[in-house]
Amino acid sequence: MQRANISFALLLLLALIAVSHPVNAKLSNNNKRSQKPLTAKMVDELCSNLKSSESPFMPMRCAEEGEDFARHGKSYLNQHNIKNTKALELDPVILLPGIAGSALQAKLQKNTGPAWYCFENYDWFRLWFAVEELLVQPCWMDNMRPIYNIVNNTYENTDGVALEVMDFGGVSGIDYLDYIYGYPLSMTSYYAVIVQSLEAVGYTPGVNLRGAPYDWRLPPTVTGKYFVALKQLIEETYTTNGNRKVHIVSHSMGGIMFTYFANSLPQEWKDQYIASFIPIAAPWAGSAKALRALVSGENFDIEVWGFELASKLQFRNVARASGGLIMMVPDVMMWGTDQVFVQTQSKNYTIGDFNELMVKMGTDITSDIYKNVWDIIPNIKPPNVTTHCLYGIDYPTQLTYNYGDDNWNEDPEVLSSVSGDGTVPVQSLRECQTWSKAQTAPVDFQEFSLREHKSILEDEEVVHYIINTVTRNATQI
Repeated sequence: MQRANISFALLLLLALIAVSHPVNAKLSNNNKRSQKPLTAKMVDELCSNLKSSESPFMPMRCAEEGEDFARHGKSYLNQHNIKNTKALELDPVILLPGIAGSALQAKLQKNTGPAWYCFENYDWFRLWFAVEELLVQPCWMDNMRPIYNIVNNTYENTDGVALEVMDFGGVSGIDYLDYIYGYPLSMTSYYAVIVQSLEAVGYTPGVNLRGAPYDWRLPPTVTGKYFVALKQLIEETYTTNGNRKVHIVSHSMGGIMFTYFANSLPQEWKDQYIASFIPIAAPWAGSAKALRALVSGENFDIEVWGFELASKLQFRNVARASGGLIMMVPDVMMWGTDQVFVQTQSKNYTIGDFNELMVKMGTDITSDIYKNVWDIIPNIKPPNVTTHCLYGIDYPTQLTYNYGDDNWNEDPEVLSSVSGDGTVPVQSLRECQTWSKAQTAPVDFQEFSLREHKSILEDEEVVHYIINTVTRNATQI
Protein backbone atom coordinates (compact mmCIF):
# COMPACT_ATOMS: atom_id res chain seq x y z
CA MET A 1 0.00 0.00 0.00
CA GLN A 2 1.03 3.60 -0.43
CA ARG A 3 2.29 4.22 3.10
CA ALA A 4 3.43 6.93 5.43
CA ASN A 5 6.76 6.24 7.17
CA ILE A 6 5.40 7.29 10.54
CA SER A 7 3.94 5.47 13.47
CA PHE A 8 1.05 7.88 14.05
CA ALA A 9 -0.19 7.25 10.51
CA LEU A 10 -0.16 3.52 11.21
CA LEU A 11 -2.15 4.11 14.38
CA LEU A 12 -4.63 6.23 12.46
CA LEU A 13 -4.88 3.51 9.86
CA LEU A 14 -5.63 0.88 12.49
CA ALA A 15 -8.24 3.13 14.04
CA LEU A 16 -9.83 3.79 10.68
CA ILE A 17 -9.98 0.10 9.82
CA ALA A 18 -11.39 -0.71 13.25
CA VAL A 19 -14.27 1.75 13.13
CA SER A 20 -14.93 2.52 9.49
CA HIS A 21 -15.21 -0.92 7.93
CA PRO A 22 -18.97 -1.40 8.16
CA VAL A 23 -18.68 -4.66 6.27
CA ASN A 24 -15.73 -7.00 6.04
CA ALA A 25 -17.12 -9.71 3.78
CA LYS A 26 -15.15 -12.93 3.78
CA LEU A 27 -14.66 -15.04 0.67
CA SER A 28 -15.12 -18.67 1.69
CA ASN A 29 -14.30 -21.85 -0.22
CA ASN A 30 -17.79 -22.14 -1.72
CA ASN A 31 -17.57 -18.57 -3.03
CA LYS A 32 -20.33 -17.35 -0.71
CA ARG A 33 -20.09 -13.93 0.89
CA SER A 34 -21.40 -12.84 4.24
CA GLN A 35 -21.75 -9.38 5.74
CA LYS A 36 -21.35 -8.38 9.37
CA PRO A 37 -21.63 -4.59 9.60
CA LEU A 38 -20.31 -2.61 12.53
CA THR A 39 -22.42 0.20 13.98
CA ALA A 40 -19.90 2.68 15.33
CA LYS A 41 -21.04 6.32 15.41
CA MET A 42 -18.24 7.29 13.05
CA VAL A 43 -19.37 4.68 10.54
CA ASP A 44 -22.99 5.84 10.81
CA GLU A 45 -22.02 9.38 9.93
CA LEU A 46 -19.70 8.30 7.15
CA CYS A 47 -22.40 6.09 5.66
CA SER A 48 -24.93 8.92 5.93
CA ASN A 49 -22.65 11.14 3.88
CA LEU A 50 -22.01 8.41 1.35
CA LYS A 51 -25.70 7.67 0.84
CA SER A 52 -26.48 11.34 0.17
CA SER A 53 -23.43 11.79 -2.07
CA GLU A 54 -23.94 13.44 -5.44
CA SER A 55 -20.43 12.65 -6.60
CA PRO A 56 -20.38 11.01 -10.05
CA PHE A 57 -17.03 9.37 -9.30
CA MET A 58 -17.62 8.30 -5.70
CA PRO A 59 -16.73 4.58 -5.57
CA MET A 60 -17.91 4.08 -2.00
CA ARG A 61 -21.25 3.07 -0.55
CA CYS A 62 -22.45 1.48 2.67
CA ALA A 63 -24.29 -1.80 2.80
CA GLU A 64 -27.57 -2.07 4.64
CA GLU A 65 -27.49 -4.34 7.65
CA GLY A 66 -27.82 -7.91 6.46
CA GLU A 67 -27.73 -6.89 2.80
CA ASP A 68 -27.62 -9.79 0.36
CA PHE A 69 -25.65 -8.74 -2.69
CA ALA A 70 -27.02 -11.71 -4.68
CA ARG A 71 -30.64 -10.84 -3.94
CA HIS A 72 -31.66 -9.85 -7.47
CA GLY A 73 -30.35 -13.09 -8.95
CA LYS A 74 -32.30 -15.05 -6.35
CA SER A 75 -35.48 -13.07 -6.97
CA TYR A 76 -35.09 -13.66 -10.71
CA LEU A 77 -34.97 -17.41 -10.14
CA ASN A 78 -38.05 -17.22 -7.92
CA GLN A 79 -40.03 -15.11 -10.38
CA HIS A 80 -39.31 -17.55 -13.20
CA ASN A 81 -39.75 -20.60 -10.98
CA ILE A 82 -36.30 -21.85 -11.85
CA LYS A 83 -35.30 -24.64 -9.50
CA ASN A 84 -32.17 -25.83 -11.26
CA THR A 85 -29.78 -23.17 -12.56
CA LYS A 86 -27.92 -25.82 -14.58
CA ALA A 87 -30.91 -25.89 -16.91
CA LEU A 88 -30.20 -22.30 -17.92
CA GLU A 89 -28.10 -21.62 -20.99
CA LEU A 90 -25.58 -19.01 -19.93
CA ASP A 91 -23.87 -16.86 -22.51
CA PRO A 92 -20.55 -15.42 -21.27
CA VAL A 93 -20.48 -11.86 -19.92
CA ILE A 94 -17.67 -9.31 -19.74
CA LEU A 95 -18.09 -6.24 -17.53
CA LEU A 96 -16.51 -2.87 -18.37
CA PRO A 97 -16.48 -0.33 -15.52
CA GLY A 98 -16.91 3.44 -15.64
CA ILE A 99 -14.54 6.19 -14.64
CA ALA A 100 -12.95 5.47 -11.25
CA GLY A 101 -14.52 2.00 -11.37
CA SER A 102 -11.36 -0.01 -12.08
CA ALA A 103 -9.06 -0.96 -9.23
CA LEU A 104 -5.47 0.12 -9.90
CA GLN A 105 -2.29 -1.24 -8.34
CA ALA A 106 1.12 0.40 -8.17
CA LYS A 107 4.78 -0.33 -7.48
CA LEU A 108 7.04 2.43 -6.18
CA GLN A 109 10.70 2.99 -7.01
CA LYS A 110 10.88 6.74 -6.52
CA ASN A 111 13.76 9.04 -5.70
CA THR A 112 11.60 11.53 -3.85
CA GLY A 113 8.05 12.16 -2.71
CA PRO A 114 5.78 15.13 -2.05
CA ALA A 115 6.06 14.79 1.74
CA TRP A 116 8.62 13.44 4.21
CA TYR A 117 6.26 10.70 5.35
CA CYS A 118 5.67 9.24 1.86
CA PHE A 119 7.21 5.91 1.00
CA GLU A 120 9.48 6.03 -2.02
CA ASN A 121 9.85 2.27 -2.52
CA TYR A 122 7.12 -0.30 -2.16
CA ASP A 123 6.13 -3.51 -3.93
CA TRP A 124 2.78 -3.95 -5.68
CA PHE A 125 -0.19 -2.64 -3.67
CA ARG A 126 -3.76 -1.49 -4.30
CA LEU A 127 -3.66 2.22 -5.08
CA TRP A 128 -7.21 2.91 -6.25
CA PHE A 129 -9.46 2.71 -4.39
CA ALA A 130 -7.79 2.07 -1.03
CA VAL A 131 -9.54 3.50 2.01
CA GLU A 132 -6.33 3.79 4.02
CA GLU A 133 -4.86 6.05 1.31
CA LEU A 134 -7.15 8.77 2.65
CA LEU A 135 -4.65 9.17 5.47
CA VAL A 136 -1.76 10.11 3.16
CA GLN A 137 -3.41 12.01 0.33
CA PRO A 138 -0.38 14.02 -0.88
CA CYS A 139 1.47 10.71 -1.36
CA TRP A 140 -1.61 9.03 -2.85
CA MET A 141 -2.36 11.71 -5.41
CA ASP A 142 1.29 12.07 -6.41
CA ASN A 143 1.27 8.37 -7.27
CA MET A 144 -2.05 8.69 -9.12
CA ARG A 145 -1.22 11.80 -11.15
CA PRO A 146 -0.56 11.22 -14.87
CA ILE A 147 2.07 13.31 -16.65
CA TYR A 148 1.02 14.56 -20.08
CA ASN A 149 3.60 14.99 -22.85
CA ILE A 150 2.25 17.62 -25.24
CA VAL A 151 4.93 16.95 -27.86
CA ASN A 152 3.81 13.41 -28.69
CA ASN A 153 0.37 13.35 -27.00
CA THR A 154 1.27 10.62 -24.52
CA TYR A 155 0.79 10.05 -20.80
CA GLU A 156 3.27 8.73 -18.28
CA ASN A 157 3.06 7.98 -14.58
CA THR A 158 4.86 9.98 -11.94
CA ASP A 159 8.57 9.14 -12.15
CA GLY A 160 9.25 5.90 -10.31
CA VAL A 161 5.60 4.72 -10.30
CA ALA A 162 4.50 1.62 -12.22
CA LEU A 163 0.72 1.30 -12.45
CA GLU A 164 -1.51 -1.53 -13.67
CA VAL A 165 -5.15 -2.57 -13.43
CA MET A 166 -6.02 -5.34 -11.00
CA ASP A 167 -7.34 -8.78 -11.96
CA PHE A 168 -7.96 -8.25 -15.66
CA GLY A 169 -10.20 -11.14 -16.73
CA GLY A 170 -11.43 -11.71 -13.17
CA VAL A 171 -13.87 -9.67 -11.13
CA SER A 172 -11.94 -8.58 -8.03
CA GLY A 173 -10.85 -5.38 -9.75
CA ILE A 174 -14.43 -4.26 -10.40
CA ASP A 175 -16.80 -5.89 -7.91
CA TYR A 176 -15.29 -4.10 -4.90
CA LEU A 177 -12.61 -1.46 -5.26
CA ASP A 178 -10.93 -2.26 -1.95
CA TYR A 179 -10.05 -5.49 -0.20
CA ILE A 180 -8.54 -5.85 3.27
CA TYR A 181 -6.41 -8.98 3.67
CA GLY A 182 -8.34 -10.65 0.87
CA TYR A 183 -11.74 -9.67 2.23
CA PRO A 184 -13.89 -7.34 0.09
CA LEU A 185 -14.82 -4.06 1.76
CA SER A 186 -18.50 -3.59 1.00
CA MET A 187 -18.39 0.18 1.35
CA THR A 188 -16.39 0.09 -1.92
CA SER A 189 -18.81 -2.20 -3.74
CA TYR A 190 -19.25 -1.34 -7.40
CA TYR A 191 -20.31 -4.20 -9.67
CA ALA A 192 -20.82 -6.47 -6.64
CA VAL A 193 -24.61 -6.75 -6.91
CA ILE A 194 -24.50 -7.60 -10.62
CA VAL A 195 -21.60 -10.03 -10.15
CA GLN A 196 -23.18 -11.89 -7.25
CA SER A 197 -26.64 -11.89 -8.83
CA LEU A 198 -25.17 -13.47 -11.95
CA GLU A 199 -23.37 -15.98 -9.73
CA ALA A 200 -26.73 -16.83 -8.16
CA VAL A 201 -28.11 -17.88 -11.55
CA GLY A 202 -25.09 -20.03 -12.31
CA TYR A 203 -22.24 -17.83 -13.55
CA THR A 204 -18.64 -18.48 -12.52
CA PRO A 205 -16.22 -15.53 -12.17
CA GLY A 206 -13.15 -15.91 -14.34
CA VAL A 207 -14.88 -18.44 -16.60
CA ASN A 208 -18.11 -17.10 -18.11
CA LEU A 209 -18.23 -13.92 -16.02
CA ARG A 210 -15.22 -11.69 -16.48
CA GLY A 211 -14.07 -8.13 -15.88
CA ALA A 212 -12.13 -5.81 -18.17
CA PRO A 213 -10.82 -2.98 -15.97
CA TYR A 214 -8.74 -0.22 -17.57
CA ASP A 215 -6.72 2.84 -16.61
CA TRP A 216 -9.62 5.31 -16.52
CA ARG A 217 -7.27 8.28 -16.28
CA LEU A 218 -6.49 7.90 -19.99
CA PRO A 219 -8.59 8.54 -23.11
CA PRO A 220 -9.21 5.64 -25.51
CA THR A 221 -6.94 7.18 -28.14
CA VAL A 222 -3.84 6.19 -26.12
CA THR A 223 -4.98 2.83 -24.71
CA GLY A 224 -4.06 0.58 -27.62
CA LYS A 225 -2.56 -2.13 -25.39
CA TYR A 226 -5.80 -2.31 -23.43
CA PHE A 227 -7.83 -2.83 -26.59
CA VAL A 228 -5.48 -5.59 -27.73
CA ALA A 229 -6.00 -7.29 -24.35
CA LEU A 230 -9.78 -6.74 -24.51
CA LYS A 231 -9.98 -8.32 -27.96
CA GLN A 232 -7.98 -11.33 -26.75
CA LEU A 233 -10.19 -11.61 -23.65
CA ILE A 234 -13.36 -11.65 -25.75
CA GLU A 235 -11.95 -14.26 -28.12
CA GLU A 236 -10.67 -16.44 -25.27
CA THR A 237 -13.96 -16.19 -23.39
CA TYR A 238 -15.86 -17.13 -26.55
CA THR A 239 -13.64 -20.16 -27.19
CA THR A 240 -13.54 -21.51 -23.63
CA ASN A 241 -17.33 -21.29 -23.37
CA GLY A 242 -18.14 -23.51 -26.32
CA ASN A 243 -18.01 -20.76 -28.96
CA ARG A 244 -20.82 -18.83 -27.32
CA LYS A 245 -20.95 -15.17 -28.24
CA VAL A 246 -20.08 -12.70 -25.49
CA HIS A 247 -22.34 -10.05 -23.94
CA ILE A 248 -20.60 -6.79 -23.05
CA VAL A 249 -22.08 -4.96 -20.05
CA SER A 250 -20.68 -1.50 -19.38
CA HIS A 251 -21.26 1.38 -17.01
CA SER A 252 -20.79 5.09 -17.72
CA MET A 253 -17.39 5.72 -19.40
CA GLY A 254 -17.15 1.99 -20.10
CA GLY A 255 -19.78 2.47 -22.80
CA ILE A 256 -17.59 5.04 -24.53
CA MET A 257 -14.57 2.75 -24.27
CA PHE A 258 -16.30 -0.27 -25.79
CA THR A 259 -17.94 1.72 -28.59
CA TYR A 260 -14.60 3.29 -29.52
CA PHE A 261 -13.09 -0.22 -29.49
CA ALA A 262 -15.91 -1.65 -31.62
CA ASN A 263 -15.48 1.13 -34.19
CA SER A 264 -11.98 -0.19 -34.93
CA LEU A 265 -13.04 -3.79 -35.65
CA PRO A 266 -14.33 -5.43 -38.85
CA GLN A 267 -18.00 -6.32 -38.88
CA GLU A 268 -17.17 -10.00 -39.40
CA TRP A 269 -15.34 -10.09 -36.06
CA LYS A 270 -18.23 -8.42 -34.22
CA ASP A 271 -20.76 -10.75 -35.84
CA GLN A 272 -18.76 -13.77 -34.67
CA TYR A 273 -17.91 -12.78 -31.11
CA ILE A 274 -20.41 -10.24 -29.75
CA ALA A 275 -23.88 -11.36 -28.65
CA SER A 276 -24.98 -7.93 -27.41
CA PHE A 277 -23.81 -4.68 -25.91
CA ILE A 278 -25.56 -3.42 -22.76
CA PRO A 279 -24.35 0.10 -21.92
CA ILE A 280 -25.69 1.45 -18.62
CA ALA A 281 -25.78 5.21 -17.89
CA ALA A 282 -23.36 6.09 -20.69
CA PRO A 283 -22.58 9.80 -21.17
CA TRP A 284 -22.77 9.75 -24.96
CA ALA A 285 -22.58 13.56 -25.14
CA GLY A 286 -20.61 14.23 -21.95
CA SER A 287 -21.59 15.66 -18.60
CA ALA A 288 -21.31 19.04 -16.90
CA LYS A 289 -20.24 17.32 -13.69
CA ALA A 290 -17.03 16.26 -15.40
CA LEU A 291 -16.37 19.93 -16.10
CA ARG A 292 -17.07 20.82 -12.47
CA ALA A 293 -14.48 18.24 -11.35
CA LEU A 294 -11.89 20.03 -13.47
CA VAL A 295 -12.83 23.53 -12.35
CA SER A 296 -13.25 23.23 -8.58
CA GLY A 297 -12.44 19.63 -7.78
CA GLU A 298 -14.20 16.61 -6.36
CA ASN A 299 -13.98 15.45 -2.74
CA PHE A 300 -16.28 12.41 -3.10
CA ASP A 301 -18.42 13.78 -0.24
CA ILE A 302 -16.33 11.75 2.20
CA GLU A 303 -16.68 13.48 5.56
CA VAL A 304 -16.76 12.30 9.15
CA TRP A 305 -17.84 14.59 11.98
CA GLY A 306 -17.54 17.54 9.61
CA PHE A 307 -13.92 16.68 8.75
CA GLU A 308 -13.21 16.39 5.03
CA LEU A 309 -11.36 13.11 4.56
CA ALA A 310 -10.80 13.56 0.84
CA SER A 311 -9.28 16.76 -0.47
CA LYS A 312 -11.07 17.97 -3.58
CA LEU A 313 -8.04 20.04 -4.58
CA GLN A 314 -5.78 16.98 -4.40
CA PHE A 315 -8.18 15.06 -6.64
CA ARG A 316 -8.48 18.07 -8.95
CA ASN A 317 -4.75 17.95 -9.66
CA VAL A 318 -5.16 14.39 -10.91
CA ALA A 319 -8.34 15.19 -12.87
CA ARG A 320 -6.76 18.13 -14.68
CA ALA A 321 -4.13 15.85 -16.20
CA SER A 322 -6.46 12.92 -16.94
CA GLY A 323 -7.56 12.81 -20.55
CA GLY A 324 -10.16 10.17 -19.71
CA LEU A 325 -12.03 12.63 -17.52
CA ILE A 326 -11.36 15.70 -19.67
CA MET A 327 -12.95 14.08 -22.72
CA MET A 328 -16.18 13.66 -20.70
CA VAL A 329 -17.01 17.38 -20.59
CA PRO A 330 -20.10 18.38 -22.63
CA ASP A 331 -19.96 17.62 -26.34
CA VAL A 332 -20.28 20.53 -28.76
CA MET A 333 -22.26 18.41 -31.24
CA MET A 334 -25.03 17.95 -28.68
CA TRP A 335 -25.01 21.26 -26.85
CA GLY A 336 -23.89 23.70 -29.51
CA THR A 337 -21.97 26.89 -28.79
CA ASP A 338 -24.67 28.90 -27.04
CA GLN A 339 -25.27 26.84 -23.89
CA VAL A 340 -23.56 28.43 -20.89
CA PHE A 341 -21.95 25.94 -18.48
CA VAL A 342 -19.80 28.19 -16.26
CA GLN A 343 -20.78 31.69 -15.25
CA THR A 344 -18.56 34.23 -13.51
CA GLN A 345 -18.86 37.94 -12.84
CA SER A 346 -16.66 38.71 -15.84
CA LYS A 347 -17.69 36.07 -18.42
CA ASN A 348 -20.10 33.32 -19.31
CA TYR A 349 -18.30 30.23 -20.66
CA THR A 350 -19.83 28.02 -23.36
CA ILE A 351 -18.21 24.96 -24.95
CA GLY A 352 -16.45 27.24 -27.39
CA ASP A 353 -14.79 28.95 -24.43
CA PHE A 354 -13.55 25.83 -22.61
CA ASN A 355 -9.92 26.34 -23.60
CA GLU A 356 -10.05 29.93 -22.41
CA LEU A 357 -11.69 28.79 -19.18
CA MET A 358 -8.97 26.24 -18.48
CA VAL A 359 -6.23 28.81 -19.05
CA LYS A 360 -8.12 31.23 -16.82
CA MET A 361 -8.17 28.56 -14.11
CA GLY A 362 -4.39 28.37 -14.35
CA THR A 363 -4.19 24.90 -15.85
CA ASP A 364 -2.73 25.26 -19.33
CA ILE A 365 -1.98 21.54 -19.45
CA THR A 366 -5.72 20.79 -19.22
CA SER A 367 -6.29 23.08 -22.18
CA ASP A 368 -3.57 21.24 -24.12
CA ILE A 369 -5.15 17.87 -23.36
CA TYR A 370 -8.64 19.13 -24.21
CA LYS A 371 -7.44 20.15 -27.67
CA ASN A 372 -6.56 16.47 -28.28
CA VAL A 373 -9.62 14.81 -26.72
CA TRP A 374 -12.59 17.11 -27.36
CA ASP A 375 -13.51 15.35 -30.61
CA ILE A 376 -13.33 11.75 -29.32
CA ILE A 377 -16.97 11.50 -28.22
CA PRO A 378 -18.45 13.43 -31.20
CA ASN A 379 -16.66 11.12 -33.63
CA ILE A 380 -17.70 7.82 -32.02
CA LYS A 381 -20.04 5.89 -34.30
CA PRO A 382 -22.66 3.29 -33.35
CA PRO A 383 -20.98 -0.10 -32.84
CA ASN A 384 -23.39 -2.02 -35.12
CA VAL A 385 -23.98 -4.81 -32.62
CA THR A 386 -27.25 -5.63 -30.90
CA THR A 387 -27.54 -2.92 -28.27
CA HIS A 388 -29.62 -2.56 -25.10
CA CYS A 389 -29.21 0.98 -23.80
CA LEU A 390 -30.22 1.35 -20.11
CA TYR A 391 -30.28 4.58 -18.11
CA GLY A 392 -32.07 6.54 -15.43
CA ILE A 393 -34.13 9.70 -15.87
CA ASP A 394 -36.09 12.28 -13.83
CA TYR A 395 -33.24 13.04 -11.40
CA PRO A 396 -32.22 16.71 -11.20
CA THR A 397 -28.88 16.84 -13.01
CA GLN A 398 -26.54 19.82 -12.80
CA LEU A 399 -25.89 21.79 -15.97
CA THR A 400 -24.75 25.37 -15.20
CA TYR A 401 -22.50 26.68 -12.41
CA ASN A 402 -21.72 30.11 -11.01
CA TYR A 403 -18.17 30.63 -9.74
CA GLY A 404 -18.62 34.28 -8.77
CA ASP A 405 -15.40 36.23 -8.96
CA ASP A 406 -13.38 33.33 -10.42
CA ASN A 407 -13.62 31.35 -7.17
CA TRP A 408 -12.17 28.19 -8.66
CA ASN A 409 -11.25 26.68 -5.27
CA GLU A 410 -14.78 26.96 -3.87
CA ASP A 411 -17.89 24.90 -4.55
CA PRO A 412 -20.02 26.68 -7.15
CA GLU A 413 -23.62 27.77 -7.01
CA VAL A 414 -25.71 25.46 -9.19
CA LEU A 415 -27.67 27.78 -11.48
CA SER A 416 -29.61 25.25 -13.53
CA SER A 417 -30.41 21.55 -13.68
CA VAL A 418 -32.16 19.29 -16.17
CA SER A 419 -33.60 15.79 -16.07
CA GLY A 420 -31.10 12.96 -16.06
CA ASP A 421 -29.58 10.41 -13.70
CA GLY A 422 -28.02 12.93 -11.30
CA THR A 423 -24.73 12.91 -13.21
CA VAL A 424 -25.51 12.66 -16.94
CA PRO A 425 -28.22 14.84 -18.54
CA VAL A 426 -31.03 12.99 -20.28
CA GLN A 427 -30.07 14.52 -23.63
CA SER A 428 -26.70 12.79 -23.36
CA LEU A 429 -28.14 9.50 -22.11
CA ARG A 430 -30.68 9.33 -24.95
CA GLU A 431 -28.14 9.79 -27.72
CA CYS A 432 -28.01 6.01 -28.25
CA GLN A 433 -31.64 6.11 -29.38
CA THR A 434 -30.46 7.63 -32.65
CA TRP A 435 -28.39 4.52 -33.38
CA SER A 436 -31.43 2.68 -34.73
CA LYS A 437 -31.17 4.86 -37.85
CA ALA A 438 -27.39 4.54 -38.13
CA GLN A 439 -26.76 0.80 -37.71
CA THR A 440 -28.34 -2.36 -39.05
CA ALA A 441 -28.13 -4.28 -35.75
CA PRO A 442 -31.15 -3.93 -33.42
CA VAL A 443 -31.19 -1.15 -30.81
CA ASP A 444 -33.37 -1.25 -27.74
CA PHE A 445 -33.46 1.32 -24.94
CA GLN A 446 -35.03 1.29 -21.51
CA GLU A 447 -35.53 4.36 -19.33
CA PHE A 448 -35.83 3.85 -15.56
CA SER A 449 -37.44 6.69 -13.66
CA LEU A 450 -35.52 8.03 -10.66
CA ARG A 451 -32.58 5.65 -11.08
CA GLU A 452 -29.37 7.40 -10.16
CA HIS A 453 -26.08 7.14 -12.05
CA LYS A 454 -24.30 4.83 -9.59
CA SER A 455 -27.15 3.06 -7.80
CA ILE A 456 -28.70 1.92 -11.09
CA LEU A 457 -26.17 -0.93 -10.96
CA GLU A 458 -27.98 -2.23 -7.89
CA ASP A 459 -31.54 -1.81 -9.16
CA GLU A 460 -33.57 -5.00 -9.29
CA GLU A 461 -35.35 -4.19 -12.55
CA VAL A 462 -32.06 -3.34 -14.25
CA VAL A 463 -30.31 -6.48 -12.98
CA HIS A 464 -33.26 -8.63 -14.06
CA TYR A 465 -33.09 -7.05 -17.52
CA ILE A 466 -29.41 -8.00 -17.75
CA ILE A 467 -30.00 -11.57 -16.56
CA ASN A 468 -32.88 -12.03 -18.99
CA THR A 469 -30.69 -10.80 -21.86
CA VAL A 470 -27.64 -12.94 -21.14
CA THR A 471 -29.41 -16.19 -20.25
CA ARG A 472 -31.60 -18.35 -22.43
CA ASN A 473 -34.50 -20.74 -21.83
CA ALA A 474 -35.49 -19.04 -18.56
CA THR A 475 -39.13 -18.74 -19.58
CA GLN A 476 -39.27 -22.37 -20.74
CA ILE A 477 -38.12 -23.88 -17.43
